[in-house]
Amino acid sequence: MTACYRMAVMGWSPQDAQLEAVNFGCAAPDQLGFIQKFGRKLQQGDPGLPGYPREPLGSHSLTASERDETIAKAAVASGVTARCASPGSAPGQPTLAP
Repeated sequence: MTACYRMAVMGWSPQDAQLEAVNFGCAAPDQLGFIQKFGRKLQQGDPGLPGYPREPLGSHSLTASERDETIAKAAVASGVTARCASPGSAPGQPTLAP
């Protein structure tokens, strides 16, 4: 679960980590729920996760170029084209279209 690593070690926000997971095809409700729950545990300083997060959550902001690069890599790997996200998501946040 790369999203959990990005939050726990790299300081990504739960929102950025989940966006990347979705862009790489994570769609299983249990997996998405785990990412959200893990992010909440990190935010709350869960005693079961001593020493984490290593960097404050959100201390690394996903840049547009990083976001675009991960989306492009996922698109190439899956043969899918990038497009704008569905209504209700942040403007300019691309996701993958089937």
